Amino acid sequence: MAIVLLWNACSKDSPVGNNSDLGPDPDPYPEAPNTIIALYNLRSLYTGEDVTLTKENMSGTHQLAVVVTSDHSAGNLPDGWLVAQDRRHQNMLRGITIPLEAGEAAKYVPGDSLVIDVEGGILTRINNHLQLTNIQPENIVKIASRRHISENRLSIEAIAADPNTYESTFITTETALGFTPAAVRGDNLSGNKALVSGTAQLTLSTRMDSPLADLAAPLTARFSGIISNTTNGPVLYLRAETDMAVVTDFPPLNPHPDAAAFVISGWMANPSGNDTEEINGERLSHEYIQFLALRDIDFSQENFAVITCNNAGQTNGTPPAEGWVTGGSRTYKFNLTSGSVAKGQYFYLNGNSRKVNGSTSINTIPEEKSIVTHDYFSQSGYDGVGNATGGLLANSGLTFGVAAFKGTDVNHDTEPMDVVFLRNPDKTYTLFGQVNGADRGFRVTNTDYYVVTDVIKFINQYNSVDDANYINVSSVGGAGSSVSNTGDNNFLEFRGEYDIYTATWKEARSRNLISLSTTSTITDIETANSTKMTPAP
Repeated sequence: MAIVLLWNACSKDSPVGNNSDLGPDPDPYPEAPNTIIALYNLRSLYTGEDVTLTKENMSGTHQLAVVVTSDHSAGNLPDGWLVAQDRRHQNMLRGITIPLEAGEAAKYVPGDSLVIDVEGGILTRINNHLQLTNIQPENIVKIASRRHISENRLSIEAIAADPNTYESTFITTETALGFTPAAVRGDNLSGNKALVSGTAQLTLSTRMDSPLADLAAPLTARFSGIISNTTNGPVLYLRAETDMAVVTDFPPLNPHPDAAAFVISGWMANPSGNDTEEINGERLSHEYIQFLALRDIDFSQENFAVITCNNAGQTNGTPPAEGWVTGGSRTYKFNLTSGSVAKGQYFYLNGNSRKVNGSTSINTIPEEKSIVTHDYFSQSGYDGVGNATGGLLANSGLTFGVAAFKGTDVNHDTEPMDVVFLRNPDKTYTLFGQVNGADRGFRVTNTDYYVVTDVIKFINQYNSVDDANYINVSSVGGAGSSVSNTGDNNFLEFRGEYDIYTATWKEARSRNLISLSTTSTITDIETANSTKMTPAP
């Protein structure tokens, strides 16, 4: 009958008493004052040895009337902990932890008002934390929701000085605190982190299997949560993301001023059928290059150029006198001057067919992703750089490459924004050398495979005095590659990760072949493993 009377008194979804957890005054349960024991008095029964609760040692009472503070939605509290508190004795806040089956504890949320029959329960310390065990689910009755939970702001010194008083209560740190050692950019909350004030310490504990573990660690914050008393000192468990109120965070990072606008992420050099073909008088070109945008780009406002170099049979022992703009059969230029792309999206420079896998393909690259569509089979390169060609990207086994430039005004000394070469350069390919007493070759830039200085600027560069010492000789992906790397129907995917904050490659690009069919779409070449950016868009 007592529980029924309590329900009648407290079934409203609103605060009661003195704006506190079930208030102390006036008594919110005047109809059953002799059945309820305050947590202050209940906890006082424990003096170091396990205590089985009886009406006799509880002075005739047998129930708790408490407000739930535990929240298992983020999976950070110890499994099965039902944590609740009251202020029924002289407005003194006390809490208790009741271990249940995990599913039973998760039924209750902060603000739930419970009446619990505790007769037969056992007060015991488990890992130095006072708990009330042997409570059956049927002994717990929820009588209201959304009850007020008083804010209890405490200093670390107060908690550390008297952890028994504050264990199993919901607290908020009095001031903004930082971790010791201090958090650095990129840290998260996973594991145990020390909050220190003077000689006092409170450990913030975050389970690695909780989504809270992935939250970024701030410089300082006010922390709320449940206090646990352990043999190693007091521990604070966050219940939800909102339990951390960031006060001082790391300043936002801006992209490095030298960060590329986009990078080369793959290409199709040998599509199904021929690279180019003529059907009923229409000339079609099928090869294409894929890029990853590292920021939003409006190409009509910010122009770029992309140039390919194809050294198959074109070297004749002569270095490229004008570097990337040598033209003829050796280099071919495209200008990117229209269209737009969003940060984190892939886009394409392609022949006029836009086919995903050559002449037999039934799917095309979407027009909005195709920033340049150009018939390189019939037309020369932009600005007269490059003759019309039946093979834009080499399949011969000799070194060839692709470079991207800021702006469209490119000369022999323009440093690329990004550059990729396939197949290890060899000095017999004459990619670098002296022309009229000056160094000439294909300029490179600082990438995942190449390094430039004030004197090192070119692919396959060597000292004119000692041509045995070659620099910048790597193929993308490291070791040299064979013709099979661009065999029929294979899209050459580059896998790597570019950090826009440091303008460096966090993970160097590697090579991967994606076999395509007549029904392939761009989703087959924009994969979870394709070139990525940090941070993700």
